[in-house]
Amino acid sequence: MEYLDATDLSNRTKLPKTWIQTQTRSRTATNKQIPHLKFGKYVRFDWDAPELHAWLKSHAKGAWQK
Repeated sequence: MEYLDATDLSNRTKLPKTWIQTQTRSRTATNKQIPHLKFGKYVRFDWDAPELHAWLKSHAKGAWQK
């Protein structure tokens, strides 16, 4: 398992860190949140989780989406 913080996920996906943070907030609908783990106030993303990659692909648009 490789846990990433919002900065790490931002760097890997080339998405703004602030957008990633917004997608994990409790006021975002649960079915639209990026799959994440909370350790107290700390949010982490399991880079190896199929749910994370499925979420990213489901929100992508373009020819490479399959």
